[in-house]
Amino acid sequence: MKKFFESSSSCCGCFCSQNRQRVKVFLGLVLLMILFNQFLFESKPTAFDFESKASCHFPRLEPFDPILRRMFKLHEPLPCSNRTPLTAVEDDQLRFFHDRLPQYPGVIECNSYSILRASDDDFNFTFSQPVRLSLSESRHYLLTDEFVKVECINRTGSLVYLNFHFAVLRAQQVFENVRSRQEQKIAGPRPNVLLFGIDSISRLNALRTLPKTYAYLQKTFKMVFMEGHMKVADNTYPNLIALLTGQTHSEHIVRPWNWNGYYDKWDFVWKEFASRGYATLEAEDLPGLNFVNAGLKGFRYPPTDYYLRPFWMAAWSCDVTHPQFCPERCVADIPKHVITLNWMRDVIKQLGNDSDTPFFSFSLLSDHGHDILELPLLIDDDLVSFFRSIEDILRNTLIIFFADHGFRFGEFRQTQRGKIEDRMPMTGIAIPESLERALPNARKALLINSQRLTTHYDTYRMLLDVARGTYDSASPLLSLRRWRGQSLFLPVPADRDCSGRCSLVLVPRRGIARHE
Repeated sequence: MKKFFESSSSCCGCFCSQNRQRVKVFLGLVLLMILFNQFLFESKPTAFDFESKASCHFPRLEPFDPILRRMFKLHEPLPCSNRTPLTAVEDDQLRFFHDRLPQYPGVIECNSYSILRASDDDFNFTFSQPVRLSLSESRHYLLTDEFVKVECINRTGSLVYLNFHFAVLRAQQVFENVRSRQEQKIAGPRPNVLLFGIDSISRLNALRTLPKTYAYLQKTFKMVFMEGHMKVADNTYPNLIALLTGQTHSEHIVRPWNWNGYYDKWDFVWKEFASRGYATLEAEDLPGLNFVNAGLKGFRYPPTDYYLRPFWMAAWSCDVTHPQFCPERCVADIPKHVITLNWMRDVIKQLGNDSDTPFFSFSLLSDHGHDILELPLLIDDDLVSFFRSIEDILRNTLIIFFADHGFRFGEFRQTQRGKIEDRMPMTGIAIPESLERALPNARKALLINSQRLTTHYDTYRMLLDVARGTYDSASPLLSLRRWRGQSLFLPVPADRDCSGRCSLVLVPRRGIARHE
């Protein structure tokens, strides 16, 4: 009996010990599940780390989480005018259509005005003296300026028709200017560069709201999207300054020659391209949110060869003064984003006629991305049409399809997923064949970097390499400044974190970027 109890006691102890171990394991699993749900209560990550040896840990989120269904709303097509416009621009001429006058009863007088950028000023514009248009017949009028406004009035002086147009002029003058300012020639490939931005869109939201554009760029140009790309500051301005200059705002304004409040002497990357024989263009569709509005005076002189800002300064004022002619996000019968895309298309096609003059293009569409999470859905088809319209030219173009940051407002931003997506803006890169031949490992590096921590500083370094023709990691460029980034044509270290000169860090266990 004693042996039985001893044996039973021993067995009981073993059994109890095993139970306690099971309970610990069970409680540990429950705790892990609670922590996991706290981290992503609305998401179903399929994996957590890009690489086991990575210092920073990234969440893998499903782009089509069910919780997003209640946040996404269907939007009607833009309410642009359904009347055929009285005027249009064809090449370098303004055309007036006499046969369309019945759609605008009461018109007794029509005039056109050139839109002129104010001298030494990015925030004002003026109109030229009016040019009277004949109402008795359809006619063409030669344009001498790039941007034009047309007004028609009735007998009481009230506006009956208002429209804004652009013409791509000065191509020969631009080519001559490019050749005259070229400081040095670059050996090797000189691809075009298209830096095309959408405000406030994460890579995952691009998959949700720009699926056709995303798929088209991947299929047609083998675009690689950076899945670990992080913003470097909160809003548009500091992220664009990092992308376009490789530095911060404070680093620029401490220099004595920048104390006058203008951006003209800042080291924008398009200057690197301009000095090496590139034509340049800049287009932003929302002048009230342009990065030049951030506390300084803008540019004293146009920063690029083609500069769309004066057009939008005039056209956006129509929203306030005559909203009946500029319905929401439209100018007359054309959506505003389409006007910007058409201007870029026409400029790029003009520049594409000269094989000796590559172009650098920077653009940012803000009107459809900044305020409403799902609104980019309305521009998806138009983006595909734009890229297709210049597809042949883009075959020799480094394409960077980017965002400054993710969506920053509203109900979505308050969720854990929203906080993460805000910090992970879309960035996709497509290398043309000319660069691939010169840099046979560049695409492999992009694919590696797509799974590592990258920032706008890396994109800037890559742009600088293209401008200067320096692609070697041992380049003297490395000693010129205290670089925050490295070219994306080279593999980013797997153990990179933001403990250095970045302005973001990643919390290893939570995968959430936070500001220092």
